[in-house]
Amino acid sequence: MGIHRLTLAYRRGNVMMTQARQTQNVKDMQAAIQERIQAITKEPIRTWWKSRFAGFDRAQLMGFLTRFEKFVAETEKADTLWIREQIEKHGQGSGILWVAIRKPILMGEILNNFPNIESFLSWIEKQFEPQKM
Repeated sequence: MGIHRLTLAYRRGNVMMTQARQTQNVKDMQAAIQERIQAITKEPIRTWWKSRFAGFDRAQLMGFLTRFEKFVAETEKADTLWIREQIEKHGQGSGILWVAIRKPILMGEILNNFPNIESFLSWIEKQFEPQKM
């Protein structure tokens, strides 16, 4: 349960950061970072986190977070690729419907994270642009 909720919070933070970078809004960027920080400090993740990571030193925690962030990025990449395939195969409307039917939890995440279809489709496209370092 904890890892799933933590993953959802990080993915939400990633969506928020993508949208903030598009507008170059510093307050929105700070909110995206805060989303991740609060994920660990709010219940029920806080209790889950404390019970598993008590006694870990800073290096161990950073190692976990580094691997975890890579995991989150890979799940986002896989999901956006699959969504894009559904849209290309079935068209936008039917493709989104297929997402809802075949992966309702993913669809719930999309509905919670995006204010409208345009921002969602823009995010899908941004996932396939080369990342700037």
